[in-house]
Amino acid sequence: MRRGVALAVAGAVLASVCLAGFLGYYLYQHHLSSDLKRTLVAAMDPHCSVADVQQYLHAARPLVRTKRDAEVLAQTQEAFEMAADAQQTAQFLQQNPLQMLKQVWGAELGEETWKMQNDAEDREQVEATKLFNQVRSELGMPPLPQR
Repeated sequence: MRRGVALAVAGAVLASVCLAGFLGYYLYQHHLSSDLKRTLVAAMDPHCSVADVQQYLHAARPLVRTKRDAEVLAQTQEAFEMAADAQQTAQFLQQNPLQMLKQVWGAELGEETWKMQNDAEDREQVEATKLFNQVRSELGMPPLPQR
């Protein structure tokens, strides 16, 4: 009888220890490391140059310790890449207006082309802003101001 009770108690203790270990590991993997958070918040400063942002992102890579860290860093990098792509697209469209094509091809390129151009530019900007706001939320920062 005593031996059965002792085995039951030992089994309960072992199960509790295993559950606590699993729960601790789960919580650790799903939190954001404070060092990484500080680095990414600094990278999100609107006064940072592109070179500064690249340095912050490079410095953030060795600070990744958890799954959550890797996810947030990947989102941050993607947000900066999308913003850079949107900026390049806007610069290209400003430097190469479709007006020249309009003159060459005549009336075939009308308002629909201009609308498609503006819609594509707006979509890129909206997606980049949405991702930036998601990352800022993860870092405990307020969303970007509406333009």
